[in-house]
Amino acid sequence: MEFVWVSALLIAVFRNQLSGIGDFVYNTVLTQLSFTKKGIKRLNNRNLRVFAKTYRNDSAVTMHIIRKYFFASLFLGTVGLYSIFVLLGPLNEISKLPESLQQLIYSPIYIFEALWLKQSEFVNALIRVRGERCK
Repeated sequence: MEFVWVSALLIAVFRNQLSGIGDFVYNTVLTQLSFTKKGIKRLNNRNLRVFAKTYRNDSAVTMHIIRKYFFASLFLGTVGLYSIFVLLGPLNEISKLPESLQQLIYSPIYIFEALWLKQSEFVNALIRVRGERCK
């Protein structure tokens, strides 16, 4: 409760300075968003080039689908292995470790999940492009 009173008091005292900070943050976010939009457009153009090379090749499409399910099985296998380690084995006392070390230990799960989701998104878009262009 004391923190709330202290923060309310600080906001009341420094409200003029804080409004300048708000304007700065707002303008910075707008410039970052325009930079991000350009990066997303560039990434989408690169994906379209890959789609154009791949969507007619049945073997390449099948390979991308296999890669998607490989990453999914790798992710689920890692989750299962870590669950067994936490329940039965060497990671039994992981909750007593610092949070940053816990995140480092669990990072392979996050990496495999990100790879799976990225490949899954790519395959879904590839199949959608293939369906639109092969009609």
